[in-house]
Amino acid sequence: MKTKLVQGLLAAVAFGAVSLGAAGEAAAITPVPQGTFKVAAERMAGVSLTFGGGGDPLFGTGLLWGNPAPLQFPRVGLDYFVIDGLSIGGSAGIQVLAGNGGSVFVGGILPRVGYAFALSPSIDFWPRGGIGFIGQDGGGGFGGGGTYGVLFLEAPFIWNITPDVGLAFGPALDVNLDAGQTTLGGNAGIVVTF
Repeated sequence: MKTKLVQGLLAAVAFGAVSLGAAGEAAAITPVPQGTFKVAAERMAGVSLTFGGGGDPLFGTGLLWGNPAPLQFPRVGLDYFVIDGLSIGGSAGIQVLAGNGGSVFVGGILPRVGYAFALSPSIDFWPRGGIGFIGQDGGGGFGGGGTYGVLFLEAPFIWNITPDVGLAFGPALDVNLDAGQTTLGGNAGIVVTF
């Protein structure tokens, strides 16, 4: 009888501990507060694989500059949280690539919407996406020039090193709507919160 009572008490204590731990974790999942402003240096490092557009798949890597994939250039991002969790903003950037046939200038403006929330006191998750435009002059062995539409989805995790500075890292999917190219990548950058 005493053994069953002790086992029951141990089971109750274990259940309570698990319940309190789960409640603590659930409380940690909170949206980023309304009025928060974030500035980011995005896609400062990463890897990518581009498919389609009539050519062979293109593998690229980049650190601060030079990823040959046309959608994977470094960008500056600005986002404002209009309500708890919901961000509206965008990113813009430029890149000059040098190849066997010369050089090519690439630039883009990419508006977006996202939803960010804390997974823990030091990790946020911020899925976001949008439709924007990339402009490219011709030549350089990187395809033709022109302006084309881009659909993009990103899902960065933000590791908050301090309350105001974080390291962003995560996957990205970019689709060139005009050339039929799709780029899968993993990127890293820095986020500053105001």
